Amino acid sequence: MVSHRAIGPLFENCDQFYHNRPSRYRNELFTNFIIFYKNDPAAADKQETSVLRVGAESFLLNKKPFRIFGGSIHYFRVPPEYWRDRLIKLKACGMNTLDTYVAWNLHEEVRGEFNFKGWLNIRKFLKLAQEVGLYVILRPGPYICSEWEYGGLPSWLLSDPEMKIRSMYTPYMKAVNNYLVHLLEELHEMQYRDGGPIIGYQIENEFGIFNEDFRYLDTLKQIYLKNGIVEFLFTSDNKDGLQYGRLPKVFAAINFASPTEGSTMFSMISDYQPNMPIFVAEFWSGWFDHWSKLHHKVATEEYMKNLVYILDKRITSVNLYMFHGGTNFGFMNGANSPDQFTITSYDYDALLNEFGNTTEKFFKTRELIQQYQPFAAISLPKDIPKPFAYGKLRFNSYILLSEMIKIDVPVIKSKTVLPMEFLPINKNGGQGYGFILYKAIIPHGKELTFTDYVRDRAVVMVNGISVAIIDNKLKNSVVTFNTIELKSENELLVLVENLGRFNYFSNSQNSGETCHPRKVCRNRRRGNHQAQLY
Repeated sequence: MVSHRAIGPLFENCDQFYHNRPSRYRNELFTNFIIFYKNDPAAADKQETSVLRVGAESFLLNKKPFRIFGGSIHYFRVPPEYWRDRLIKLKACGMNTLDTYVAWNLHEEVRGEFNFKGWLNIRKFLKLAQEVGLYVILRPGPYICSEWEYGGLPSWLLSDPEMKIRSMYTPYMKAVNNYLVHLLEELHEMQYRDGGPIIGYQIENEFGIFNEDFRYLDTLKQIYLKNGIVEFLFTSDNKDGLQYGRLPKVFAAINFASPTEGSTMFSMISDYQPNMPIFVAEFWSGWFDHWSKLHHKVATEEYMKNLVYILDKRITSVNLYMFHGGTNFGFMNGANSPDQFTITSYDYDALLNEFGNTTEKFFKTRELIQQYQPFAAISLPKDIPKPFAYGKLRFNSYILLSEMIKIDVPVIKSKTVLPMEFLPINKNGGQGYGFILYKAIIPHGKELTFTDYVRDRAVVMVNGISVAIIDNKLKNSVVTFNTIELKSENELLVLVENLGRFNYFSNSQNSGETCHPRKVCRNRRRGNHQAQLY
């Protein structure tokens, strides 16, 4: 194990940086790094024009000392009608910076078709932030984690059976480049230099815990520079990924929740970047929830103690993840394991609750920020009425599944069982989310065996009668038809539900190999909907 101090401040000694990388990358990485700057001499100096700079012990904004007090709000988790309300409350809490991810899988749901309108009008969201008086730190991914479906990656990547995400795999990088070029063009005048609010961009997201291949991060950096980005670039990692998630000459931020983790990370980052400001890009104000589990709560007293710990460490900048969580609308929740699916609510026990109202954490935080960086008070928007029970609702009509499938919709016939990502629809990118219904006419049989695991839940019906509901907890599930009187021809229906793809990947899952997400090490999804009838 290499000591932290041996790597050097911001990798001024590049030979040391590469020496501590795995041997299979070492020579190639160093060569690529030198070639990049040789071919583009100005690239290394482009960050010198950013308005947010690293000074001695503190950040500088327009050459003046600046401390980031940020809060995360994701536009895709909040209805546009409430964007201004949430941003004003962020400003009223004493924050000066909005932090937001960008959800690639929403903006390019079908390969090559981009959507930046309505709910996805990120340009409007950032302009509102500027009107309120906030700077912006943008985190475009392409991978964002965020307890979001597939970590923000579009499902159509999985239509490639050889796909290797978050790697130098050519089809993946081609898709990433196309996405970033479109996004950066959409926001081309939103950099602070051009009169916009964006003062910083995060490169990828906690990459060090996933892989050690520096080439991938470096290539993402090149995409930003080649597309005219001059503002501050940085990486962000937790304690398990900080050593391998950094780049030469790129500032490294840290993520954690407790003083125990913080003590370790402050020591590590001070060794890596001595005499530089510290930026906690994610201080977790609460936590997310999984189906069937209790709602996570972080006591206000504990949260405040941890926040004070951060703010008392030199001139530390901090971003509260989350300031307002919002909602995982539609099928966009993620998952952390085969039996841990994130729920629809993304309340996060944050400073604003799911429906946007202030909490005790909000007011305590506002008082604390005032002590560290006094600010002028602004009026708070009124909280919306609390949700209430609507009483009993009577359903006057409904439609059976057997009737629904008679509706004239496209039917795909196949000799093999295809997972939804392999369906020849949406430019051969498959189906993204929701349900898929498999149908077959069977002449006989008393058992149905599913090879491997169901991904993620299946309802099995024979001749319109439900005979079993199985999930992904049992391998090679067997369904018997002993209670069904079979005919000469029988209709077998298997309705499979996608409960959410993995959003978090680590080296322990990866085992040193960036393999296809269908395999267990990358993602429990998505193949092996194979069934055998006996």
